[in-house]
Amino acid sequence: MIKTLWALTVVASMLTGCATNKPVDYSPKQLVLATPQQTDYESQANFIRLGQLIQSGRFQDDKLAQLYYQRGMVLSKMGLGAMARLDFSRAIHIQPDFPQPYNFLGLYYLQDDELENAYEAFDSSIELDPRFSYAYFARSVALYYGQKYKLAQKDIRRYEVQTPNDPYRVLWRYLIDSKIDELSAATSLNNAYKGHQNSHQWGWQLIALFTNRITPTQLLEEAKLTKNPAQRAQQLCEAYFYLGKYSQQYGDAFLAQQEFKLSLSSNIYEYIEHSLALLEIKRYDEAHTQMTWEL
Repeated sequence: MIKTLWALTVVASMLTGCATNKPVDYSPKQLVLATPQQTDYESQANFIRLGQLIQSGRFQDDKLAQLYYQRGMVLSKMGLGAMARLDFSRAIHIQPDFPQPYNFLGLYYLQDDELENAYEAFDSSIELDPRFSYAYFARSVALYYGQKYKLAQKDIRRYEVQTPNDPYRVLWRYLIDSKIDELSAATSLNNAYKGHQNSHQWGWQLIALFTNRITPTQLLEEAKLTKNPAQRAQQLCEAYFYLGKYSQQYGDAFLAQQEFKLSLSSNIYEYIEHSLALLEIKRYDEAHTQMTWEL
């Protein structure tokens, strides 16, 4: 049912997108592209080292579970999701009361749009360690994609209050709140931004976009100023994902998909924005296929 409703929403936005007043102000010539990041030497070395430790047979269950979890993290960063999931599952099998692997399994379930499994994994993580704040954020995002906005709102507020000046927490609270009361969410976002409007911190530039203080082109130009290629790729992974969410708000589902694909092109596999871009593309393609068959 949830997927059907999402499909209808996407189809509706495709049909109405041309009639919106979205302030698109950049052309293909103005795109800022990331250099796709390749697996670094450190990650490869860590993968080999952890594998050797696991195979050594020298460790008790609690330490062995930690090693599988650490290797799962390395594999996630390398973009080897199936292998990472296997290691997280092994860690849980060895140590069922280990909260962190449940959280990362939940993120993979979310990426694959297996929401019920994602909820269960995040619930397990939180039950095992109620202080594990990131699990509340991850669950709020899963609930957002499951259109359970009231429940998502509770989790994101619990997460945000711990670090209220974190722009990413502010932004996700806005994205969730806007599904319940768009005007109130916009007012809260503007109020949060007022104390940081002179900040050069990257995350607050994303807030500036959603408050219409800057344009999409200006956001991309800000990322372009970053000289370090790896850091620029990370910023562009985020920039294009949130530009996709921005485009969705104005009913331009097609442009949003192009922006989600640009987010993926960074190869920043460990960022939640990368995983969610995959989910967004999957949902769009399913909705588009459904609409084509119905026509």
